[in-house]
Amino acid sequence: VFKEITDPIIEWAGEWGLLGLAAVSASEAAFQPAPPDLLVIPMVLGADSSLDILAIVLVATIS
Repeated sequence: VFKEITDPIIEWAGEWGLLGLAAVSASEAAFQPAPPDLLVIPMVLGADSSLDILAIVLVATIS
């Protein structure tokens, strides 16, 4: 049931990169359609540098 809700959100946010991650992280506080962890993990695994990882973690934490 949740897969039907979370998959489109993850797909949309994945296309937007850090902005999509920020939107999902910020909206999680009001309602939780998809936890940002579902985006953070693959983004960190695919990051090219330590600075990319830092940016991903900061966006997920601050927004």
